[in-house]
Amino acid sequence: MKLFNTKWKALNKQQFGRLGEYFAKMLFTSYGWYVYTSEVDDHAIDFVAEPSDGKGYYGVQVKCVSTGSDTCNIPKSKTIIDDKHLICYLRFIEGELPNAYIFRTSEWTNPKYDKILGSNDYKSEKTKSNPEYNIKFSKKNEALFSELTAEKFFEGFSEGKL
Repeated sequence: MKLFNTKWKALNKQQFGRLGEYFAKMLFTSYGWYVYTSEVDDHAIDFVAEPSDGKGYYGVQVKCVSTGSDTCNIPKSKTIIDDKHLICYLRFIEGELPNAYIFRTSEWTNPKYDKILGSNDYKSEKTKSNPEYNIKFSKKNEALFSELTAEKFFEGFSEGKL
């Protein structure tokens, strides 16, 4: 018996987003972090996580995409750029468990990740979109994403490298 139904396309947008948040909470918990949730998501933080060493709290924003929609946009007005806020980026591939990537929001200021972590300010009068950050997955840039896997994040964190 399969533990999860991995037919992600059968889920509506609300179910898909909720599943992603639950998956991210289970992921953090599985690495020994404490997870604190709120009933209201009004500060662009889906949950707060605390490592088991008790060295602070981290706001976590979960972003989910399914294959085929490989760019994720996040309004700048709902994103705090610093070392205490994390993005948990989940790529759901039909028939498989999601690939999980975790990074500090401060990585948007790291030129090393310019190809995968973008930013648009839309200063043109013709554009009505609000400024946003982007996460851009592509096969060409997959190696950069491999540096941001959840496993590497938790391993680096426990070793004091992050």
